Amino acid sequence: MTTVMFLLSIILFFGLVLSIPSYLVSLTKEKEKQSQVEQKRAQTTTEQDETKVEILNKTKEAIILFKKEKDPVSMTNLINTVIEIADNLGGIDFNGLSYVLGDEKQKESKVLISGVSETRDKLLSFTNALRVSGMFKAVELPVSNLKENIDLSFSINATISLE
Repeated sequence: MTTVMFLLSIILFFGLVLSIPSYLVSLTKEKEKQSQVEQKRAQTTTEQDETKVEILNKTKEAIILFKKEKDPVSMTNLINTVIEIADNLGGIDFNGLSYVLGDEKQKESKVLISGVSETRDKLLSFTNALRVSGMFKAVELPVSNLKENIDLSFSINATISLE
């Protein structure tokens, strides 16, 4: 029995010794594969990030082009011009400003400015100042807005050319 145990011990020992190189080769290959996987992940992430940035840039360019094509009038400039003219004259208070973008056939947009003027003269001066501002193609003040002498409610229709 001792000989059998001795032989089994020797076989087990040689089996372990002979399997060590295979184990070391397997460890090396595993580390190599992990390294390759990490490189692929990094490369894929970088490519995905570049693709996302490219898509965002193209979208941004399209939005800018769309805005330029569809809305050649800066709303900020429009509002600032109207407010600046009213502030310079004084006595004009606004209730609202509406902007309707025209389509390609119309080639113009409409602006409706509504509010209250202290006097008829201030309202007429405001309307004339809008006309000479250069921002509007046409400025219309209905005669019905001039029926009072003071505290006149008004609605001015203005047209902006899109060409």
